Amino acid sequence: ISCGVSQGSILGTLLFLLYINVVTFVSEHMYFTLFADDTNASNSAPNVDAAITSMDEELRRLNIWLNAICFILNIFLTLQ
Repeated sequence: ISCGVSQGSILGTLLFLLYINVVTFVSEHMYFTLFADDTNASNSAPNVDAAITSMDEELRRLNIWLNAICFILNIFLTLQ
């Protein structure tokens, strides 16, 4: 194991909260909803093309930040 703490440890929970609570500072355009270990990101734009372009760029920035702290981004995209 190159990084991390054992699953179920008290330290693991604390470190996760410290890492994930700053995710809202990564992007100025995405809106984050955080609950326990679940994070949802949303974005709004005047049209679908602008929304896709903006979200793509913001997800790239988020992925870079997550890679820096050894997290993996799991993207589940829904269009409403």
